[in-house]
Amino acid sequence: MSSDESGTRPGQSDVVPLADEEGAATLIRGAIQGLWAVVNQLTRLRLTRRDSFRVTIFGSARLAEGTPEYDAVKDLAARLAANGLRDRITS
Repeated sequence: MSSDESGTRPGQSDVVPLADEEGAATLIRGAIQGLWAVVNQLTRLRLTRRDSFRVTIFGSARLAEGTPEYDAVKDLAARLAANGLRDRITS
C-alpha cells in the first residue's frame, strides 16, 4: 500500500470522523470527483467492431417449455438474432 506525501497510509491516521462535517464533506467531494474522473475516462472506450457485441441468456431447468416466461425469453432471443446478433446455443 502506498503512502501519501505526509507518510500516512489510507485507513490509518487519515480517518475523518463524521462529526467533522467540513472534513467529511471535503472527503466525500474528493471521492465523487475521483469517481467522476474514472467515469469520464471509461466513456472514451469505443467498440472497434459491431460484431464484438455479445448477449448471454442463462436458462433454468425450473422453467418449463411452453410457459409464458419461457416463450418470452425465446422471443427475446429471436429478436436479438433478427437485429444482427448471431446465436450460439449451448445446453
